[in-house]
Amino acid sequence: MPFIRVAGDMTIALNSGSVNTAAEIEFPKLQEIGGTLTLGTNRNANNITFPLLKKILGSCSVTTYKLKNDIEFTNLESIGTDGADAQIKFEIEATNILCPKLKTINGKFDIATSSFMFDMEVDKVSYPNVESISENLSITCPYSDFGSNGILSIDFSGLKSAKGISISGQGDVTDFSSFKYLFENNVLTGESQWSVKECGYNPTFQEMKDGKYKLAE
Repeated sequence: MPFIRVAGDMTIALNSGSVNTAAEIEFPKLQEIGGTLTLGTNRNANNITFPLLKKILGSCSVTTYKLKNDIEFTNLESIGTDGADAQIKFEIEATNILCPKLKTINGKFDIATSSFMFDMEVDKVSYPNVESISENLSITCPYSDFGSNGILSIDFSGLKSAKGISISGQGDVTDFSSFKYLFENNVLTGESQWSVKECGYNPTFQEMKDGKYKLAE
């Protein structure tokens, strides 16, 4: 689809049930979405690609449920608009959501990971170039009662600002050193801004302040 900009909202949800559509969803020239992007259930699609998309000015909701490959936003740099109350939700259900150049999130960033029993293939949550999240960052697994989900690491090593961080249900994650900048530079200053539970290591706010970023060997 050759258009360069979408002025308003954009929704893609080609749910085909159990039918193998082998769909290729491509927007090779799209550079900006002026409203909200919603990527709903696109079951069995082969690829969803946005190679030139740089900005999503509204909210964003993306799921990889029953996709065959990762969704990659190759050049996406920012989601949301300064001062707006955007909601960004990534549901990593099977394959991953890759944003190698993402730097700025103006809003709340919620990441939900799935479980092995639901064909989870991803082993990391990695957004190392994100520098700013204007609201809270939340990383959860609603299926933690079913055991390990396969996520071994979380990387937000470039993060310089966020209002708060909450992480839960990542049973194999034992290293939170990618968040150390926020503690070494007093970006997070109170216990209410940091919560980790049901992970392989559950450091308190004070433990992070003391430099105990990962489980002692």
